[in-house]
Amino acid sequence: MPNPMQQNHITTYMFNFGYIRIVSNNIAEITVNDNIEIDLEMVEEFDNFLMAQFKENFGLVINKINSYTFSYEAQLCILSLCNLKAIALVYYCDSKKQLAPHVESRRESDKLNVKAFSGFEMGHQSAQKWLNEELNK
Repeated sequence: MPNPMQQNHITTYMFNFGYIRIVSNNIAEITVNDNIEIDLEMVEEFDNFLMAQFKENFGLVINKINSYTFSYEAQLCILSLCNLKAIALVYYCDSKKQLAPHVESRRESDKLNVKAFSGFEMGHQSAQKWLNEELNK
């Protein structure tokens, strides 16, 4: 497990592909480093970490500030955790309003609950508020 860093009651865990912040007892935020291709091994590391952190339903904020891609295998299984109830994307340009060009279509049968928020319009706060609402349904 990665080493945690604590700041203002938010714990951040560093990974080779980026970092995950635990922002509340049922919400995490992931930021992927720029120019990374997310492969199956990274997805497994990410999934195992989240399963260890959250035993109940949780939400995920995906910070889309950087550009990255997914390997074909990663596209097939990314975000397939059973307790993942909702995903909020915080984007900074219109081309990043979705998970990735092919991920949502490949995972359509999973009925992923995804909503996008502009990072320039209070996106993080709106995303966390929406996730809390979704988790309380």
